[in-house]
Amino acid sequence: MRLSSRLRVVLVTLMVSGVSFQVPAAEPSTLNYLMVDSKSRPFQIEDGEFEGGDGIITDIVYALVSNSPEFRIESNSYPVLRVQNMIQTGKVKNWIVYNAKVWNTFAKEGRFLDVPLFEVTHSLATCSDVLTEITSGDALKGHTLAILNGFDYPELVPLEDEGGLKLLPVDTYRPGFELVTRQRVTGFVEMDLRLKYNASQAKIQAACLRYLDLSRVIPPFSIYLEVDRNMPEDVVGRLESRLKQMKAEGEIVRIVDRYIKP
Repeated sequence: MRLSSRLRVVLVTLMVSGVSFQVPAAEPSTLNYLMVDSKSRPFQIEDGEFEGGDGIITDIVYALVSNSPEFRIESNSYPVLRVQNMIQTGKVKNWIVYNAKVWNTFAKEGRFLDVPLFEVTHSLATCSDVLTEITSGDALKGHTLAILNGFDYPELVPLEDEGGLKLLPVDTYRPGFELVTRQRVTGFVEMDLRLKYNASQAKIQAACLRYLDLSRVIPPFSIYLEVDRNMPEDVVGRLESRLKQMKAEGEIVRIVDRYIKP
């Protein structure tokens, strides 16, 4: 099922003299769900290529309003920099995205739904024998690391500014892994679950490929949903209440497990 087809029409059934009539409900409020194309898998899988769902975040967003006829999701996929521009220039209203407090990309424009979804860690995909363990940022000095273009890695920027580390942006995961397997770079930095998911999807089978934990350089942090700061308080309240229910009932864990468990 493609995301663009997931538009819900809610019907209210009126029982009059034993006869059932269906009439349209009140017009639902539209939530503009903005996705990042290609780079955020398995958070968002915009082409529907994964049989288990449309991505961790996408599945959570749709589950969030699945029993709420007052909401309708309108989803669109754009390059990461365009998503940021659309929000920061006010070109889209009533939006919902995923974010992290350590990034805080939309500090002026958005507000976090105060329910952490899940925690992520970062790893270094490498085929180099130079690094065996990363205990601090100093271990990365003198190396070139591939990163995804358009994404922020605030813990790595000071190391680059000091001149001891070179960051090489790539547009998608495949060229990042190719640089690693050809040993053109020391490693490829990204969230552990995204590296492993995309290596599997791209069928990267290099025997040399290892994943080194980067938690001592990039501490683990939680992923959140963030919404338009101008979204009405009662709407935000209902979304947060439903999100808390989903987390308490283990629904979020079950969604994540679909994408990370063999």
